[in-house]
Amino acid sequence: MAHRFAALALIGLVHGAQAQSILYSPVAASSPDLVASMSETDFVRLLDHSGLATEFTSGVSAWEGYNDSDLCGSLHVPGAGDLEFWGLAQADLANLILDMGFEGTWDRMAIYNEETTGLGTQPTTLSFGPTANGPWEDVCTLALTNNPPSNSYRPDVLSFPPITTRFFRLIGAGSTFTTQGQYAFAVGEILVGTADVDGPTGACVQPCGPTSIKDRPKGAVNVLQLVMDQASGVVSISSDRALRSVACYNALGRLMATRTGAGTLDSSPWMAGIYVVHALTTDGAQCQTFLKAGWP
Repeated sequence: MAHRFAALALIGLVHGAQAQSILYSPVAASSPDLVASMSETDFVRLLDHSGLATEFTSGVSAWEGYNDSDLCGSLHVPGAGDLEFWGLAQADLANLILDMGFEGTWDRMAIYNEETTGLGTQPTTLSFGPTANGPWEDVCTLALTNNPPSNSYRPDVLSFPPITTRFFRLIGAGSTFTTQGQYAFAVGEILVGTADVDGPTGACVQPCGPTSIKDRPKGAVNVLQLVMDQASGVVSISSDRALRSVACYNALGRLMATRTGAGTLDSSPWMAGIYVVHALTTDGAQCQTFLKAGWP
């Protein structure tokens, strides 16, 4: 009984803890639709802080600490000389592929939509995939601010269920700027944050709109199944829904391991305690805990 109460206390600690989310900038970008408009600004300045009032260090700066309160106060100044990317499309559609440089687990993105063109007036779709060529899984639609005012402005800060991936795709449409019969798309800066236990919060954070991933109905049976082999430390993860990504955290909110799809996690090197598994399935986000016993 004492062990049960200790486990329940640790579960409470897990849900009250908050891991530190770290900011990353994509290391590369590409597009099957866009062609160069100006060579000095096309797909080459992924971490130049162009127009940002406060710079950040990719892989080091904390989301919460970046100019205070979830990027709300991090302003973009008008008249930036360079852009995150800028390209022209023959049709009013642009696929932008972002390479984060490594497979991480993410649950937030900040986009400084360029004040003249941006990603268009239509809802922008966020997807992820195992390679730069997909196959792609839609996550949600983004309600971006179209053509922000020319004075200083804040980014669109978006939250979504934890995703383990290296590659993101943004699809824009509804361009408001054309030149020589082509449609222009541009973004000033894109920042992606690593996942934490509670997810991004704050007045400036907006959840993505639904696409193929639906909110799980309240009271629905938990389809995420964990089987812990205490002797080996191997945790088997399965679901009666297709698993897309899995992330495991300790009681202090530290990210311990990630994987794509169903399979196993090796917890043998970890300390005894309660661990939380977050999974993204075709039926929405799921959460389940397991106890690693203190075997000698």
